[in-house]
Amino acid sequence: MVNKNSYEVMSKIYRQFAENRRVFQAECNIVSFLLKLNHLNADSKILDAACGTGDVIALVKSEGHKNVYAVDGSQSMAALWKNTLNGIQAKQCAWQNLKTVFNEWGTFDLVYFLGHSLPHLSIEALPALFGTLYDGLNKGGVVAFDIRPWVKNNDKSLTQAGRGDRVQRYLHDVNIESESYMLFDEVTYKDSVQFVKYTLLPNSSDGKLVEEVLSYQMYDWEYAHSLLKNAGFTEESLGVFEFPGWPYVVVTAKKSK
Repeated sequence: MVNKNSYEVMSKIYRQFAENRRVFQAECNIVSFLLKLNHLNADSKILDAACGTGDVIALVKSEGHKNVYAVDGSQSMAALWKNTLNGIQAKQCAWQNLKTVFNEWGTFDLVYFLGHSLPHLSIEALPALFGTLYDGLNKGGVVAFDIRPWVKNNDKSLTQAGRGDRVQRYLHDVNIESESYMLFDEVTYKDSVQFVKYTLLPNSSDGKLVEEVLSYQMYDWEYAHSLLKNAGFTEESLGVFEFPGWPYVVVTAKKSK
């Protein structure tokens, strides 16, 4: 089993997984909304800080935004960039080291983390990251990320709506090279962290079962807003948005000074 959010397994099927859920265009639409909302134009400098396969920032570029950049922390995902990021500056970089990206590429008008990616980072690391992001924005620049709208239980713990502990769910079939698999997921909860185990069950009798676990920190947008304010963003600069069909809420903060 692969763990630690390496995406070593999921990178091999991520495009199939995302296309099945129509993720790429949905994320591009969110970016377009944020650009219009904050009066950013085709010359605005944009960083996809969780670019994954690179498909979303490539779509953003195709809509006329030329000043675009991309980073991702997964080496496995970075191996896929060569197919999508032609003409886009990109590098593999852990979020804890984003300061080096800003030192090299300068400050940005929009930095976004979409696809429920930021919750991979520990809650303890968020204050330092938000401080780095504040410094990495131009005046009027925006940071945006999405988180799941968790359900509060009677004991004040959080869970995902409709997802009980240790209940396996079939998602869809996927292919890795010439091998066909059935993709399942199963969630567990521990200490404000949701663990999602993805299982690829081969359709052939001689195939090998493959598993990978991804973890997500569970916190709500109010808590995220409190950390953003501590990083220097003002109360008036904070926002939270919902989009039809998108399973997450988008949290935003704008640098006003």
